[in-house]
Amino acid sequence: MESIAGYPTASNIPIVAKSMPPAQRLWGKPRERIMHLLDRSRRQRFTFLNAPAGYGKTTALADWFYSLTNAGEKAAWFAIDRRDRDSKCFWLNFHYAICTALGIDFVKSLGAVQSMARNEAILTMANEMSLSARKCGGLFIVIEGLDVIYGFETLEELLTLMLALSGNVHIILSSRVAFTKHSFPGFTIPDVALNIDYSMLALTKQEMLEYLLDAGVEQVEEPDLNLLHDKTQGWPAGTAIVMDSVDAGVSFKEAVANLSGTDPRLNEFFEFEVFSGLSQEEKDFLLKTASLGMISTRVAGYTLGDVDVDTVISSLHRRNAFFFPIDANSGEYELHPLFSQWVMKKAQILSSHEQRLLNARASRWCLRNGLATAAAKHKILASEREDIFNLVRVAYPNMTTAELMSITMFRRDIDIKELSPCFYLLAAWAYAYSAQLDELDFWLKPLHELPDELVDERLRLSLEVIKVKELCLASKFDDGIEKAHQVESHLAGKD
Repeated sequence: MESIAGYPTASNIPIVAKSMPPAQRLWGKPRERIMHLLDRSRRQRFTFLNAPAGYGKTTALADWFYSLTNAGEKAAWFAIDRRDRDSKCFWLNFHYAICTALGIDFVKSLGAVQSMARNEAILTMANEMSLSARKCGGLFIVIEGLDVIYGFETLEELLTLMLALSGNVHIILSSRVAFTKHSFPGFTIPDVALNIDYSMLALTKQEMLEYLLDAGVEQVEEPDLNLLHDKTQGWPAGTAIVMDSVDAGVSFKEAVANLSGTDPRLNEFFEFEVFSGLSQEEKDFLLKTASLGMISTRVAGYTLGDVDVDTVISSLHRRNAFFFPIDANSGEYELHPLFSQWVMKKAQILSSHEQRLLNARASRWCLRNGLATAAAKHKILASEREDIFNLVRVAYPNMTTAELMSITMFRRDIDIKELSPCFYLLAAWAYAYSAQLDELDFWLKPLHELPDELVDERLRLSLEVIKVKELCLASKFDDGIEKAHQVESHLAGKD
């Protein structure tokens, strides 16, 4: 086999920066909850830290790394990049990182294994690390970017090293992909591994408040904080974008209100950090299910037809493509709110006919499965939406487009009792357009049961117009025309 040092002398120069964590932060303080969480790795040989980009993996690990070294403990840092897909490059730099952490002469250590075959050199390194760890009371090794070498020979060699180490060596593996101890065919990782995922790294509302106050935001009103947490779901990068706006002179309230998935800064992030790394099948799946409030195998399968949705959903979840389970046991998923907005905008590249067809199929599935509000949302999206929105504006003239859209774009099914009269009106119009009279009656009934004090002239008029449509759909054209004449006088001069 090829030796570790069997390449030109110039290649024997390690890249020092790969063994250096980011500089210690100059402001703010480590998140105590996350530090305690990482401290649990002392009891495990292997820790998997998995989360999408922007969840603060590197920051948390750097804070923890400095807490170890400041306390006099032995810790090594190694950042994987694409060059490490070449195993010769990986082992040269990894060897340097370990020697630096243990205070070993790198040149002398490298020379000792130069004539060895690769596997022999790896096992020799594992033995030296285990012996050194026992002497110093433990060795912590942080390896960033495990997903970069997934599928390459380097990963198999690293796993060989890991399995040859003693329990005094603790390895923390950071990745954007959701790896666990069972993710590596052919390798049985013993013991219990610690798994830390995006949900644990997400900022709690209290942590978000502390972060804002540390950053110098003087007035943080609770409604604005709640809105920021709802929009970001605790995603640290989303909070950082709001802080960028505040630093540029925008008020915190306005910065939070303006935060959306269509922000140019997020556009670049989602495009290059998330979307571009997906397969074409995964991209098509996200675009074609963009308007689904909840994604599951059944609803996506019915909506998309002949697509292996099980495989695609599993892959998106494993990739941490901002594609999260609503309930671990339900098999139902949703996109992160900001990513969902970004995908919906990108989905506009689909033809309007294709979008309507997909939503019509989703609406039928939801109706058959008792998800009334989700069915209404998809029916709205499947219908001539602009016409429906314009008609509703007659009843609610002060409603902004953003407010109108938010009513139909909620992320999951909600309690029907919580719906506004405007949503009922939207749903009624959508089913009137599609001539589904039974469902039209379902959505008109709550409107007709509203107390008189809640029914103003505009809403009453809208109901009258829908009644005209309903009579015509039921082939009662004479009654419809008569009703239309009754309404016409009230509509004079109006759109």
